[in-house]
Amino acid sequence: MKIHAAAVGVLLVLLATNASAASAAKREATLLKSRVQFSVPADWIEFRRNDSPAGGVIAYRIPNGPPTNPSANAVVTVRDAQDETLAGYANSWIESSRLVHGAVVLSRFEKGNPATDVFVLYRIEQKGVPYLAADRYSGRGTLLLQVRIAWPVFPGNTEEWRRSVLSSSNHLLSDVILEGAVIGPLGILREAEAVDSAATIGSVEAVRAEK
Repeated sequence: MKIHAAAVGVLLVLLATNASAASAAKREATLLKSRVQFSVPADWIEFRRNDSPAGGVIAYRIPNGPPTNPSANAVVTVRDAQDETLAGYANSWIESSRLVHGAVVLSRFEKGNPATDVFVLYRIEQKGVPYLAADRYSGRGTLLLQVRIAWPVFPGNTEEWRRSVLSSSNHLLSDVILEGAVIGPLGILREAEAVDSAATIGSVEAVRAEK
């Protein structure tokens, strides 16, 4: 796999910042009797879990300093669906975000024809606070996966926290094991190089990972 050179440099910085902590402080999670497997940082707080043969969801709150600061969140959702395409599944979630949170899509990447993987970066608003959100959708067999991570564009975010969230997000958006195989990277989050980029808000942008 080949990743754009600029993204590689930023990723190395992001990963190195938290390498020792991340390697020692991960928590494993599974859904649908281990048909979905992933890991998250140990300090992410699980606040919702449902798991059944038809599908499941695990949601996390990502602490952001003082309790008064808006937190980031991450959600892993999976459905065992027989008659739904991945593109249709992704589009239904994106439309729901547009209607509920005023989502504006900044970047969208797809792989496969028909699509087997979709990555979307967009901005939303929750309780008056602007957020960035990244979605990764993958379809393997009858399973449809969505990984969503959203974090606030907030003056109180420290550089260390922002970089930690980006590093952990890139890991989760790429390394979920679905039906026994890692989904792999499609979109890579990085600190923006140009603040006037159409796909930039809060100094974060997405680039496509290429094979």
